Amino acid sequence: MRTLPLLFLLLLQTTLSAQNQLPVLSNVQISINGTLLTLTYDLADAENDPVTISFRAGAAGSASFSFDTGNAAGDLGTGILPGNGKQVQWDYSAWASSLPAIRLMLVADDLQPVDIHALVDLADSTRLLSDLQQLQGVRHRTAGAAHLAETKDLIMSNFEEHGLEVWEQAFPYGNYTGTNLLGQKAGMATEDSTILVGAHFDSVSGSPGADDNASGVAGTLEVLRLLSAYSFEKTVRFVGFDLEEVGLKGSQRYVQEGLLPDETVAGYLNLEMIGYYREAPFSQQLPAGFNLLYPELYNELVAEQFKGDFAINIGEAVKSVPLMNSFENAAATYVPELKVKSLAAPAAWQTLTPDLGRSDHSPFWVAGWPALMISDGADMRNPLYHTPADTAGTLNYTFMTNIAKSAAATIATLAGVRHADTWCEVVELPTTAGENVPACQVQLSPNPASNSLRLDWSDCPAASAPLFFSLTDMQGRQVLRKQLPATERSLQLGLERVAPGTYLARLGNWQQQVLVTR
Repeated sequence: MRTLPLLFLLLLQTTLSAQNQLPVLSNVQISINGTLLTLTYDLADAENDPVTISFRAGAAGSASFSFDTGNAAGDLGTGILPGNGKQVQWDYSAWASSLPAIRLMLVADDLQPVDIHALVDLADSTRLLSDLQQLQGVRHRTAGAAHLAETKDLIMSNFEEHGLEVWEQAFPYGNYTGTNLLGQKAGMATEDSTILVGAHFDSVSGSPGADDNASGVAGTLEVLRLLSAYSFEKTVRFVGFDLEEVGLKGSQRYVQEGLLPDETVAGYLNLEMIGYYREAPFSQQLPAGFNLLYPELYNELVAEQFKGDFAINIGEAVKSVPLMNSFENAAATYVPELKVKSLAAPAAWQTLTPDLGRSDHSPFWVAGWPALMISDGADMRNPLYHTPADTAGTLNYTFMTNIAKSAAATIATLAGVRHADTWCEVVELPTTAGENVPACQVQLSPNPASNSLRLDWSDCPAASAPLFFSLTDMQGRQVLRKQLPATERSLQLGLERVAPGTYLARLGNWQQQVLVTR
């Protein structure tokens, strides 16, 4: 009788040992002497296999690692054995006089295949439930400002915990400063081609917004957990959009000003209300005229008695059909238990089917980028939409988990998942007396600061790339990085997530110390 548990443990141990573990980069340190940059790192590999190490560099605020690093030397290339204190040295003198900061990437790739089935099977519905319970509650700029701030902190802390490059895109909206939250894994090969997944995190003033749209935020965080250990050929960016409920303000500003000049959008997966699931007949409603525009899908729903037991996968007919097909195929391959209904909005969707553009995917459509809305149908299925009864207890977490798994499989396939670890960071460069000429006349007030800081940059010349404001602590760690709006010249910045202390504030070549107190 005792041999069965022992046999099970042996089989489990054999299965686990057969799964090749990812290489791990850690303890990455940067030192600069003149224009010689030394990068020191530790490399681990569970199987102690040789690893391929690559090193890339580019301008801060650019999507591309376009600098020539061919003169870099050290523990680079193929056959690098695991160990501590590895070093790469690079002379960056060709760019030293023109940049206040530089963006570096280090990649450790053991060239092993990735099992996407195994990847998505790690999804956990209990984590989604836990996230929903934390996220639900009014997340409105006036009616729920405190919980809105907590929600932003939860999203950003998850981005940081999972090793993403993070920044915020700030923009004014009346007396409120809107904030889009961004975290990414930079692509190993075609880093200027970006695949995005995300959701809006605000709610209307009278609803705890569990389905709308804490469900989409929780789904995004689960996709993050599934993918964050891996690296990708293309850049994968996780986004949280602000002010969707007042007319898609956050996503509109992002598409207009947040994309970098040299990047293209390979696709955006917008998770918009993904938790409401019903198997009861006639639980799925349809907008007027649906039967005329989509007769085949309408007949399917008639045959299925209009049950609300499927995910809706909406693209648009001009640019998004391949992306729409990719999601449908990924769900069929890796999550066959999820039923998906796909439909393409017509080219004239703004006139013919405006309801299909009621979320943050539509600014991407307007700009000509492929994007999807993955949804449960909003008020066409969920009668609690925008009401006080939209709570965590009304949602189906198996359904949500299956959508998150399908989104993760879609991204892993399209972005080119790699069995690799990537370190990426913006490094502030030292300046010399001859270079310390400010490109901008910048003012900070008050200084010392408490919970907020007013930033004025009215004399800055027009920039060809987005402007970034950063705070760096006295150990050289960047604690805040905000992308500033291109059409404004002043902004109120929240410092709630910055610990008390002395920091170096930088914007372009301008810098100044600022004291943050509490």
